[in-house]
Amino acid sequence: MLNTIKGKTCSLPVKKAGCEKLAQMIATKSNYVVRQLIHKTMMTGLAVSRSSQQRQTFLLFMEQLLPLISSVHFT
Repeated sequence: MLNTIKGKTCSLPVKKAGCEKLAQMIATKSNYVVRQLIHKTMMTGLAVSRSSQQRQTFLLFMEQLLPLISSVHFT
């Protein structure tokens, strides 16, 4: 996902910016399919990955997403 063409991981500022944009898309898009695709990719691709870089990307994404969505989902 947030990789360069050569397969190397992106720098931390680039990952943060990408995660911020994805979190904003989930929080603001009314298109259910787009939100579900982002969610599925994050949960199945990054959250459970063996790569620490991909798990770090997931945590950065969650850091950006949590302030944007309702706390009702986490009670």
